[in-house]
Amino acid sequence: MVVIQSLMLIIDILFPYNLRPLTYLCPVGLEDKAAAGTLVYAPLKGKTRMGIIYGIDSNFKGKPKTLKEISGLCGHRPALPKEMMSLIEWISGHYLSEPGLALSFVLPSVFFTDKTFRQRKRAAAMPKTPFKPLKITKEDLNATDANKPVLFQSPSYDYQMSYICKAAKAAKKALVLCPTVEEAANLGAVFFGITGIRPIIIHGGLTASQRLCAIEEASGGGKYSIVIGTMSAALFPFIKPSLIIVSDEHSPYYKHERTPRYNARDVAVMRASLENIPVVLMSACPSSDSYFKAATSGRYTYYKPAAGPKRPQVSVVASRSFKKLIPDRVTAGIAAAAEKGGKSFVYINKKGYAAIICKDCGHVEKCPVCKTMLTFYDDMTMRCRRCGYSAKPHDFCPVCSGLDMRKVSPGAQQMEEFIREKTGRQPVRIDSDTAKTPAMFKRAASNALKGDVLVGTKLALNKILFSKRFKLLAAVNPDVYFSFPDYLSAERLYQDVLTIAEMAEKDGRLYLLTALKDEPTYKFLEHYDYEGFMANELNKRSELNYPPFWKMAVITLHYNGDRPLDIKLQLKTDTDVQLLGPAASEDTLKGFNQSSHLIIKAKDSALLIAAARQAADELRKLCTKNKIRLIIDIDPV
Repeated sequence: MVVIQSLMLIIDILFPYNLRPLTYLCPVGLEDKAAAGTLVYAPLKGKTRMGIIYGIDSNFKGKPKTLKEISGLCGHRPALPKEMMSLIEWISGHYLSEPGLALSFVLPSVFFTDKTFRQRKRAAAMPKTPFKPLKITKEDLNATDANKPVLFQSPSYDYQMSYICKAAKAAKKALVLCPTVEEAANLGAVFFGITGIRPIIIHGGLTASQRLCAIEEASGGGKYSIVIGTMSAALFPFIKPSLIIVSDEHSPYYKHERTPRYNARDVAVMRASLENIPVVLMSACPSSDSYFKAATSGRYTYYKPAAGPKRPQVSVVASRSFKKLIPDRVTAGIAAAAEKGGKSFVYINKKGYAAIICKDCGHVEKCPVCKTMLTFYDDMTMRCRRCGYSAKPHDFCPVCSGLDMRKVSPGAQQMEEFIREKTGRQPVRIDSDTAKTPAMFKRAASNALKGDVLVGTKLALNKILFSKRFKLLAAVNPDVYFSFPDYLSAERLYQDVLTIAEMAEKDGRLYLLTALKDEPTYKFLEHYDYEGFMANELNKRSELNYPPFWKMAVITLHYNGDRPLDIKLQLKTDTDVQLLGPAASEDTLKGFNQSSHLIIKAKDSALLIAAARQAADELRKLCTKNKIRLIIDIDPV
């Protein structure tokens, strides 16, 4: 750090709020200690607050007399290393947010107080999950590359956990990311059970006391320092890792839902680059973005173990009948499995009983509040899955007065009823209606493990609770994935089917019940041909200039009104930058009744960020005149 020799040093202070760095004077006598990353006390809005030195301002053109002085240095908090300061700057620039917001995700709010907590002794009864690790070869363990990220296609979730335990222990200081709190806690218990080393668990549910204790523990040194956590762990600054591992790197749960809307996987890759350490991205079905960087651009190294555990046989079955939700041979298989003490899992990605549509004009009833399609339930009500609006169904069409109102697109309730009638077995249903709280989910999962048949939506896709539990598995109407207006729909389907396969017993059988038997995605799933699937997907996206070939940003505006806003942007577009929209959207936030969005596509990240920043600057002028909420999402998933 180059310090300007002057009577009064001018420094930029970053506070953990939605602010840019603010300029202050550093008093005489503190210049030698004023380095980037150091915590200081400074006046802000009439109060003394804690901030962090963001940099030395050598280009200040104002009058120094107008600046306030910092009150002093904070000696009871460790400084942020320069790599983390660079990471904050990168997040702020790439995701178009103020650096103060990025800082608030790196350091918890309690860190910017004078509170201190004594280091608590860790509970001696930390759970040890019984887990028999798979054999990891020396070749697999040495797949890491210090020069660029490694995309590791793991053959199974158990293999992934076995690899992480062995690699993290060998690294001694490692940072491991998991998509959910449950998976982080489970991996921590597995790691402790195998190695006897207690990891530090980091996630958004920790209290202020627990966060400070984790910081003190990580900063205390020791032979081993293993941090396992969710997306927030990617920004945990108080560890100097020698290895970073991202498990299930394809998961959308790594994408933050609040500004800055960072992707923890990409943050982990950038952090590894800044700290010059290896990073391993693991998944049984890697994301198209990561695969493209490995197989096409060469930015990543692609590694696939020679062999792995046997997967269940996949059968693609044509299912076109609306009266028979499941073909007879599948229902017979469910009954036969139950007779022999086996379990079955029926996956249907839709809750409720059905949707109601007018046969004459095609009208579908929508929520008057948020414009989402209403779902019919077996208690003779229609409900909105987003805002909770409820109403009785009409006896006739409110548009054309037709009387032929039909129940189509069966949901989990109807599937539960159908299986009970056809097999004589009472299924356990897991969806967001039966498992609204963690306690309700735990109870439903316990009943499912005791029962014969589980009917579930995506909420039931749990590789921890239901790993290797089912003899027969069936995905009903997976074609619904293709109805989503999302270029990632086929990729999501492939990933979810592989998750279902993880829930099968050693000799289990998986049925895909589809009306689109010739859809290429099902052919690739039938043979577990991931590379063939990706080649097909990338070929389609290349023709349409979709990611990963082009970069994408979505800008959404939420507002109130009787009609969509008339949005006109003076955005410079050419062959390298494209603008789609703006267009009205049905996805509205609470407190707003209208929503519009626009999509920006560009050939590379630099062009995308420049175009998105220009568009955001223009739209903010509109926001100042109206009550509008502006959301910028770079690299949406």
